[in-house]
Amino acid sequence: MNHRNLSLTDIQGRLIPTATMVKGTAGTLGFEEGMYGILYQVVQKTDELAFRGVPIYCVYSTESSTVKPSQLRNDVAIFPTREGVLSLLTFLNLKTLIKKFYPKNYDKDEPFLPIELVRALFLSPAFLNIIDKQNCFKETTNENTKQRSKFSVKQYIQQRHDFHSKVKIRIAMIGGLHRTGTSCFFFSGEEATPNKELKIKTKNTSNSHRLIDLSTDMIINTAPPLTILLPKDLTYTNKYIEQCNAYSYHIEEWKHKSITPTYKSLSLMILDDTKHEDIEDEMRYKKNTIFTNPPDQVSNC
Repeated sequence: MNHRNLSLTDIQGRLIPTATMVKGTAGTLGFEEGMYGILYQVVQKTDELAFRGVPIYCVYSTESSTVKPSQLRNDVAIFPTREGVLSLLTFLNLKTLIKKFYPKNYDKDEPFLPIELVRALFLSPAFLNIIDKQNCFKETTNENTKQRSKFSVKQYIQQRHDFHSKVKIRIAMIGGLHRTGTSCFFFSGEEATPNKELKIKTKNTSNSHRLIDLSTDMIINTAPPLTILLPKDLTYTNKYIEQCNAYSYHIEEWKHKSITPTYKSLSLMILDDTKHEDIEDEMRYKKNTIFTNPPDQVSNC
């Protein structure tokens, strides 16, 4: 969905090292910026709903910018259906949302992703904890004992496998792919090593039992805002994907553009003593001596 692919070389050499830096450090490479994405459902090309689908491409590129990402051969992406969303809610054990949004009788193939459900889903404690009994992210740093949490790579790999085998809902990033890709490689134990076939190197079996140190002040633990985009007609088409691609470009451009301050905004900033503490009050406000005549003697002309 991004207007440009994510370089595996950058993930390995720049983004993963940045992920362990302390929050607020200069040069965080946009980890704290907002993220944008769309939710979709994976179906096989032989499925009866495949006619609604659009191609799915690999988002990672090699060191050569001329290499075109490979396309998944057997699967396409469609707008989530009631049955697909139900599989997600069931996996996360969100019984309250199922009861609220699912009547006794419904069309399992109906395109279904209401805004209220998306908001409730992402704000649900069960979703945030990824089901407590399977949570890889244990307790974070304890300020009293100064102990750091241990993230289990093996447990993450198993949990990811369970999710992919039981749930067909996925997320495609329009903005924030650098953070998503970094997290996938950081937690999976896989090496982001590019090659000509655009194949991700399989996980190192000796590395799958590794425990990763986590602390609350790491950039990887930053929780940026996430915006989910939905098509008005609840259908993914090539035209819509192109629009998302263009929107991704504009998101990238925002980082390099600034709005020129107006006289009003500049004046308000000067008057705000919390933003310009270096300006003394005698310089911040007009002196009473500017108006030498009493108010009733001031001309209206």
